[in-house]
Amino acid sequence: MRSIFNRSALLILSMALFAASMFFEVCRGWTGWGVLLMGWVEIAEWDQVGPFVACAWFANPLLFTTWLLRYSKRQVAARICAVGALLISASYLLFGVSVVTDEAGQNSHAVTLNLAAAFWLASILVATSMAFLPIEEVDPADRWF
Repeated sequence: MRSIFNRSALLILSMALFAASMFFEVCRGWTGWGVLLMGWVEIAEWDQVGPFVACAWFANPLLFTTWLLRYSKRQVAARICAVGALLISASYLLFGVSVVTDEAGQNSHAVTLNLAAAFWLASILVATSMAFLPIEEVDPADRWF
């Protein structure tokens, strides 16, 4: 039962960190919400921004999948998604150079570790640790969810 409590606490912490990252500015004029909604468009600028920036948004669906698979019997899939999200997000912060932030396609922002990116990465780190906690079998009568 303790592992389930830990997994639930880590899930809530991961979601809270992700939600916090939505309210801070990621780059000039763009908060986390805007990047979450429009970040996938960066793939069209692959040749200008490089693969690490172009693919960074795809860490989000992997993170969401990790959250959804947290109590399922597909723990290998949850772990693969978590590690994939961690590798993509870390490579964005380590190797990303610039981000296109306007319609003209000009590189207007250097990739930096700001508060939004730190919360985003922390959320993925917490979700990855949650995915690697062992699962204990629980009697269905004892479940509260």
